[in-house]
Amino acid sequence: MEYLFTIDYGSDAERKRIDYTIERWSDRAKVKKPRGAVLLFKGPDVDEFIEDLYSRLDIDAGKVEIFRIEPYEPSVEKQSRKLVYESPERFEAIQSFLNYLMSKLGASFEYSTENASYYTAYTKKGQAELEIRWIGCAGGDEGEERALRFVISVEGYGNVVDFIADRLDEEMRIFLG
Repeated sequence: MEYLFTIDYGSDAERKRIDYTIERWSDRAKVKKPRGAVLLFKGPDVDEFIEDLYSRLDIDAGKVEIFRIEPYEPSVEKQSRKLVYESPERFEAIQSFLNYLMSKLGASFEYSTENASYYTAYTKKGQAELEIRWIGCAGGDEGEERALRFVISVEGYGNVVDFIADRLDEEMRIFLG
């Protein structure tokens, strides 16, 4: 069975990641990135359209490939992992370390809200979105030390989620002792 993919990418970097994926899969499947135009025709009179198209090309009809297709809904689900931490460290110290970790991962800052920061990380295993959400403080009774609580959420497709979450968790465990 052959499948036709139309991928609307938004940047040259995204196009390169598509090319890299095609290259990685070339030894496991026949993946061809056609030159020229890729068209999706949906409507009546396809034979009339084909005849009109052939009449306007300087090539013989053998260079035009036409496939009858039907929509395919893949069963790919977004993966997510949440890492929850408590620390007696100052907010500024934790935030500084998390900024260092995001830089180490090559994650780019997207935006922040009052209690959360959002990043995107690109790795050889894929792309993931990261959220660092500040929950508040735990403890605080007399004689009890207050601990800052925060959650790091990682979302994406495939192995990238576990890859990034495991790296973050390892670094956070070392930092928090």
